[in-house]
Amino acid sequence: MKYLNELLVAAGIALLAYGFNQPWSAYDAAEVKKIEFMADTEEFSYVYSEFARRVNEQIALRRSCVEQGEDCDEQETKEKMRALDPGATEWGNRANLLKVENQKAMRLAMHYQKMKNIWLAVGVLSCLSGLVVLGVGLRGILRAQSHS
Repeated sequence: MKYLNELLVAAGIALLAYGFNQPWSAYDAAEVKKIEFMADTEEFSYVYSEFARRVNEQIALRRSCVEQGEDCDEQETKEKMRALDPGATEWGNRANLLKVENQKAMRLAMHYQKMKNIWLAVGVLSCLSGLVVLGVGLRGILRAQSHS
């Protein structure tokens, strides 16, 4: 019986240690994923703004040509727009790729946030059960010492 009480004390301490350590690790991982997601979002935002800027330049060229009416050299306007098109297309492609990556990072960050909450509940239950097991073990040891 003596060894059982010592085993209960050791198990109680292990449950307490696990109950504190696991939620802390899950919280840290969730925060890291959130920071990575925010960084990915900032990169996507920059790339998309560059794409929009180039497209807006093309729209402005076309609009000024339409406003000029018959005075506009449509061939020259088309050439200017074609000159801007490769940059806009490149930035658009990068924006689309980053959008997909950003969606993946967002879902992963949401998963880590959910797991953080689950591990918090597991940690609290682990600590509570660790306290109970530790108490039972210590009570048994104290009883055994008082009877001897």
